[in-house]
Amino acid sequence: MDNYEVNVLTRKGGWKKLQQEMDSDTKTSANLDTNPSENNNNIIENNKDEFLDNSVFQNFDVINNIIVDLQNLEHEKTKLIEKLNSIETSFNTKKEHVSLKLDKVTKEFELYEKAIKLIKSLKNI
Repeated sequence: MDNYEVNVLTRKGGWKKLQQEMDSDTKTSANLDTNPSENNNNIIENNKDEFLDNSVFQNFDVINNIIVDLQNLEHEKTKLIEKLNSIETSFNTKKEHVSLKLDKVTKEFELYEKAIKLIKSLKNI
């Protein structure tokens, strides 16, 4: 078989040369259905190698992208917390409303009990 070289476009926009024969790291990362945690470790190791191979400015771009992603996650977390606060406020309002109804019903129940006792006592006279 002829020797050849394959250039692959990476996610970061750079080119990466692939060897003709697969080495052990490439074989384990290519075999994705073996063990998910093992695959994650291989992906992390490959990204570490790619991170170390990049220039300083590309590394800063990677770090900047991570920071932007973290800020987006923090913004989403804040929005979700605000939604939870809104739901909590609504539940507290409904709880107070039901509590007032319960108090009214309890008082009405006590009045009916007193009226029934009065009627029974009048019947015994």
